[in-house]
Amino acid sequence: MSIQLASKRLDKLIALLCTHQSATVRFFGVNAACMTRIVSYDFPTMATDGKTLYVNPDFLLKRSDSANCFTLIHEAFHKVAKHNIRLRDCAPGQKDLVHHAADYAINLALELDSNQPFAMPDDGLINRDFVDSSGMALNAERIIPLIMQQQAEQQQDESGDSDGNGDSNSQQSGSNAADSDDDGQQDSTAAADSGTSSTDDSEQDTGSDTGNSGQDSGLGTGSDDYDQQDTTPDSTGDLLPAPDDFDEAESMLDTAKAEVIAGAGNLPGYLKEIIKDSLTTASRDWMSEVHQELAKTFDRSDYSLRKPNMRYRQFGIIAPSLRAPAVNKIAIVRDTSGSMSNEELTLASAQIKNIVDTWSPLETIIIDHDSRITQVETLTVGMQPMNVDALGRGGTNFQPVMDYLEPLGVDAVLWITDCMPLDKPTEPTFPVIYLAVEKSNRWYYDRYLNHGRYIDLT
Repeated sequence: MSIQLASKRLDKLIALLCTHQSATVRFFGVNAACMTRIVSYDFPTMATDGKTLYVNPDFLLKRSDSANCFTLIHEAFHKVAKHNIRLRDCAPGQKDLVHHAADYAINLALELDSNQPFAMPDDGLINRDFVDSSGMALNAERIIPLIMQQQAEQQQDESGDSDGNGDSNSQQSGSNAADSDDDGQQDSTAAADSGTSSTDDSEQDTGSDTGNSGQDSGLGTGSDDYDQQDTTPDSTGDLLPAPDDFDEAESMLDTAKAEVIAGAGNLPGYLKEIIKDSLTTASRDWMSEVHQELAKTFDRSDYSLRKPNMRYRQFGIIAPSLRAPAVNKIAIVRDTSGSMSNEELTLASAQIKNIVDTWSPLETIIIDHDSRITQVETLTVGMQPMNVDALGRGGTNFQPVMDYLEPLGVDAVLWITDCMPLDKPTEPTFPVIYLAVEKSNRWYYDRYLNHGRYIDLT
């Protein structure tokens, strides 16, 4: 009965997250909904491997909706940030260290997000010192060495206190020497104080107050043995390694889908960076090819006197400097014809944002088309794509887009398509890079297009 009740409640909570007014909550809610959900007693709280979400029914039923919502967002955060993959090699054999570093990163990022309304449960990990110079939460990779440094300093201090007890006693002139010899309360407190790198750690890490109860979730005093399995679950669950059948491309599609549903323009900056890293990591191979091709296209370096070479100014010589102008104008074309699947359109939408973020053109023209142009959006530096719905879904003609772009003077065109046009367009005067969403369609490109550059997006 508990499993059935917990399953129903879990479904309602995820539906609540997916429809929440906060873009941050909607984004993580959709990512949670994309995971397979298993309600069982296999784990004491919640856990995820990036593909499956495991939920203990008793843990879910005894807690408030707010606490459960935070934990579900926390688990979805692991998936989005790909902690299950990225952190496997950061500290081999130190499961607790990796898990807790990821938890520190997530909980602080969510606490600093004013659009995230759910409070972290009392036994969650938090250390507000883990921020960068701009006040944003550090990622897990940067937190791991900080925790290790704290641990090393504590062990060194405790070792020094132990070795120096005799000298300390002889220098106290007998005032508290007896207590020190017996290793009384005063020595214990001093050792605890010297073991922390910051006095805030133990105060902020609320889970550490119950250290002997089996519910200690804290690393504030560095009391955990990182070489052991994680036997001290906290309210934010467990982090499991990605399974062998984990599909990174599918996970990327989930992230892109969630970003579209949540509204990319409404998401906070830290989350945009995490999404960007996630998509770039999954697309590293084809993006490097695109970079190489665009670098050739934009290699227009020339000598100019607009900004003289300062090296020769001290000699009274005005010499030109070698300058390469910024990326001026590119077009990104998205094929929204009926032959493009929903997954392929989601992938296309994600890569449009990826390209804009990476190259930051002075002007970007985004065009959707099937047999005709269905919508056009023009972006300047700093703007993000807003039109996410795929209009059209009819046949596929490339020539109307070619004709539209010819007089605009674009430097290059990135065309995200399945390369299956019904027409055979004439070769344009501008460079075209076709980003193919279907590997098996190279034959269509060779037959109907056979110009520009073909890059396999998959």
